[in-house]
Amino acid sequence: MKAWWPVGHVIGYEHTFVHEFHEFIRAIAQDRAASPDFIDGVRRRQALDAVDKSIADGRWITVSDVWDFSLQGLAVAPLCGRTCRPRAFCGLGQIRRADHLELPDANVGLEWEPCHQMVKLIDPMPRLRTWARRIFHVHGKDATIKWDVIRQYGVNGPKPWAFHRTPGFGDSDWTAIISALRQENWSGAIDIEGRHDPVYRDVLEMTGQVHALNHLKACRGGVYIPNPTM
Repeated sequence: MKAWWPVGHVIGYEHTFVHEFHEFIRAIAQDRAASPDFIDGVRRRQALDAVDKSIADGRWITVSDVWDFSLQGLAVAPLCGRTCRPRAFCGLGQIRRADHLELPDANVGLEWEPCHQMVKLIDPMPRLRTWARRIFHVHGKDATIKWDVIRQYGVNGPKPWAFHRTPGFGDSDWTAIISALRQENWSGAIDIEGRHDPVYRDVLEMTGQVHALNHLKACRGGVYIPNPTM
């Protein structure tokens, strides 16, 4: 990094990723956890919230007056399976330590979705079952894998073989996904992400979004019906 921009120079969005890779590779070489990590990010968010409250109240306050980190339901980890950036590795490491009680705070969890695992030819279900109790939020994003293209050309061939999809148009079994989550007493929202679908976008965007909503409702068992009482 000796040839990098000197202190005081403004850097842009893309430089952040260079710094991430630099820190991550150094952490591997030195056999230590990368820093800053997600916990550091939460602490800085806490300090910024304290600044806002101090300005609004017109008084000095301590950071602990804002919110107690241990009481917050925070999803401060990355999309599970998106291992193309170092912060994802660091986040999964944090979760792994938390799961083995080396990180005592139980409010560190995962935002999970199948898409980014599938486009790397990873089966998302084993990870889902492994981390179900640590999942705080589910991202409604699917993928289609064209296995015939892979078989014909391979993964480095001339034709694309993976596509991000809106739920209901991809390969994921959302009934199995929701069932696996419910087996671990998960409850929460599935937020649908659009725009990336190669078919249901632009003028068909809302058509795809509504279809995805209805599809996910059906996969969860349809409309909730309470049990009869005697």
